[in-house]
Amino acid sequence: MVFQTTGTDKNNIDLYRKLYILEAPKHPSTQAPKMNILTYTDARKHLKAVMDHAIHDKTETVVTRAGQEAVVIVGKEEWDSIQSTLHLLSSPRNAARLRDAIAQLDAEQGRDRDLIDDEADIF
Repeated sequence: MVFQTTGTDKNNIDLYRKLYILEAPKHPSTQAPKMNILTYTDARKHLKAVMDHAIHDKTETVVTRAGQEAVVIVGKEEWDSIQSTLHLLSSPRNAARLRDAIAQLDAEQGRDRDLIDDEADIF
């Protein structure tokens, strides 16, 4: 399966990262996480370690292939989160509401709320 990304997809990916990945506080000394890139040969030699890294560190690994399109290895839990986000963002109205909510939280306008017992059981 091949995925092509557009500008809208990039915005959705950025929103996914805000929704599902705990971002480190913005600080001048904080660097963005680096993406792992391996050749097919190296990935094959260290496949268990590559898969463990994807699962435990929740990071993607790009596997390059000579003369062919690269692939990305990502843990199943992470993949499910990506798919959920894409579903939530498939509705422009819902995507706008999520972006507005994130903007409010970024502006520290959010409120803590206690869950009622029924809601706490869901999590």
